[in-house]
Amino acid sequence: MAGAVEHRTVPFDPPFSTVIDVGAHTGQFALFALDAFPSARVLCFEPLADAQHRLRKATGSDPRVQLFGVAAGSATGECTLHVTRSTDSSSLLPVSDRLPSIFPETEEVRRENVAVVPLDTALRDETLARPCLLKIDVQGGELDVLNGASTTLDSIDQILVECSFTELYLGQPLAAEVVCHLFERDFEFAGLYNPAYDQTDRPKRLVQADLLFSRASATR
Repeated sequence: MAGAVEHRTVPFDPPFSTVIDVGAHTGQFALFALDAFPSARVLCFEPLADAQHRLRKATGSDPRVQLFGVAAGSATGECTLHVTRSTDSSSLLPVSDRLPSIFPETEEVRRENVAVVPLDTALRDETLARPCLLKIDVQGGELDVLNGASTTLDSIDQILVECSFTELYLGQPLAAEVVCHLFERDFEFAGLYNPAYDQTDRPKRLVQADLLFSRASATR
């Protein structure tokens, strides 16, 4: 397993002391963070059991990594995870017909019940040393994660969140809703990275990208 290379173009404001990796999957972003921010503690949230196993194998016994084997959401409970063939596209929301037409290998293949815990609950006893980065890659559950992180956001300096510009999962919030939500929490949009386009559209349509936000008070 290698660290994600696409995030090396994102102008983060390191050095971070804490990285919260929500939707950690098999550790692609965690490995990037361990390399890019060597003094940081990396708190990983991943509900899929097989991905957890691969993440542990990828990060070994690195004491900087802590794994929470749950999905982050707006309330504590249990939800159905719609597992896709390419498991990094799995979601707590049902997959739309459009997702596999744009991204191959993303059709649903099974369902699993997983635990869901708000970040505010899971991190209640954790010390989030600043500066702190929050990364969210949860396939349509972005606002649920943020709604469950009201207190946590007070300790966040930058946020990187994958957002969609068209509905890929049924009922998902689109990028504009995430931008408005974070604007109300005193974060400013700082850039768009790693865009993905629907190659079947003419002209090509932007469907997904990583959005970077920085705390507004830090940019004034």
